[in-house]
Amino acid sequence: MNDGDTVDVGDRTLVAKRPPLYDNPTTRALFDPKTSVLWSVDTFATNVPAPMPYIGELSDNEFRDGQFFGGRLVSPWATLLDGQKFQAVVNETQRFGAEVIAGCHSPVLRGPRIAEAFDLLRQLPDIPAWPGFTQADLDSWMDAAEGTVPPEQPRPSDT
Repeated sequence: MNDGDTVDVGDRTLVAKRPPLYDNPTTRALFDPKTSVLWSVDTFATNVPAPMPYIGELSDNEFRDGQFFGGRLVSPWATLLDGQKFQAVVNETQRFGAEVIAGCHSPVLRGPRIAEAFDLLRQLPDIPAWPGFTQADLDSWMDAAEGTVPPEQPRPSDT
């Protein structure tokens, strides 16, 4: 599907759009004009401290930091973008007027968090790239994983 293509799903027609952020060139967001819900796929990925259904549970700082962290991880190429061209894509997506945004890597966005998320997204090309993970990071994650394995199960280091 390309931008603007539609798909009939029975009781509604969804509109396809390449989202501002994605990890695969075939990725498409879907907008439902009937409910004003946007499936944003990878856009608005947000690091959260624990599972949560609604992003309003995060403080303003947690939300901002989560948006910048998630966006840089999902689409590390964002720092290579032409800011004006990226703004145009973000603006096109915001013009859908979504009242609810759901995605792969984020709790549901509603209310004022939607406008805030678009504002933060516009800043992403100017945020320094994520420094990347090191062997020390992997080692610490493996150590942490070792502590969560029940004694009767194989340990990650056994593989």
